[in-house]
Amino acid sequence: MEVFSTLITAVATIIVTLISSKHLFTTKKDMQIIILKIQENLNQKEHDNKWYTCNLFYQATGLRLNYGDISSLVQQDNVCEIIYFISKYKGMYTYKKNIFSLRKNMKTFEKFFYYIARFSNFIFAIILIFLILALFTTSNLYTQLLYLIYVLIISLYLGYSLNTIDDTREASKLLVSK
Repeated sequence: MEVFSTLITAVATIIVTLISSKHLFTTKKDMQIIILKIQENLNQKEHDNKWYTCNLFYQATGLRLNYGDISSLVQQDNVCEIIYFISKYKGMYTYKKNIFSLRKNMKTFEKFFYYIARFSNFIFAIILIFLILALFTTSNLYTQLLYLIYVLIISLYLGYSLNTIDDTREASKLLVSK
């Protein structure tokens, strides 16, 4: 009976994996079609499809920009980085009138958030070191497993936080270059 339930679980897992991977590949194909349509609309001499182009751009990136901003953004060398930062950190960065900038309310808090993130990373790194030491000093298997789970969770947090700090630095370089 256990073999039968394991077999059903394995088959269900394979089916879900196949369905989700098919969805991911069709989404990438649809995204390529949308990007090609945006490029065709921007290359046309007549700009009758401004609304259509803005909506296609919104579908592709999740960003609402004016037609003039979209056409000027596409002409820039670092278009991919700007779209990445605007879409990943919605509400923090803007692109208007050919200028990539921080929102007004974020300018005052940028340094504050940076130092808070650095301080919390320092505290969590110390906690991580103590947890690793405690992991090696305890002999109880359940306690070691619990410490290992804590170590994994804190390591994931630190990795994500450091990635966010690096992204903020890269965005600041783009802001300075303008």
